[in-house]
Amino acid sequence: MTSRIPNGLYWIQSEIDQSGDFMNTNNWLAVACFIGFALLVLIPFWFIFSIGSKKVSEEIEKARQERESIRKAGGVTASAVIISAKWEGERNKHLRKILFVVDVLPENQPPFRATFRDEAYRRSVKVENYEMISELGQRIWVTYDPTNSSRMFLERYEDESNSI
Repeated sequence: MTSRIPNGLYWIQSEIDQSGDFMNTNNWLAVACFIGFALLVLIPFWFIFSIGSKKVSEEIEKARQERESIRKAGGVTASAVIISAKWEGERNKHLRKILFVVDVLPENQPPFRATFRDEAYRRSVKVENYEMISELGQRIWVTYDPTNSSRMFLERYEDESNSI
């Protein structure tokens, strides 16, 4: 009987021959333990991942609403020069959370200094004591609320042709 069974399945056939039933009590217990262990590991991982994913989605939506609010308030887009860019973390490998201090240079208006937080895709940056040295002096485009210049967001870097 075992000569007709492929070599890889020989151990299954020997288990059936010895016990008369492959899924005896010991095997069911092993399967139940494996499933239980898998559930103990997977359910918390899924729960934590879903909470983190929900938080990220809420942050993205809040930022989108803030940008839309600034635009609806008559947002003005102007050139700016980065004076300071403090690294505050990252959402993924290249999307960096940054605290900017910029000199804004609006057309037909006096320049002013502003501080705002935003995220930007930056591949290679030099960071020393959380200061993104490679960003200093870079020219960017920002949009701000003309009635409250502290409400501001990054449109794009000068060297990029499309919005972030």
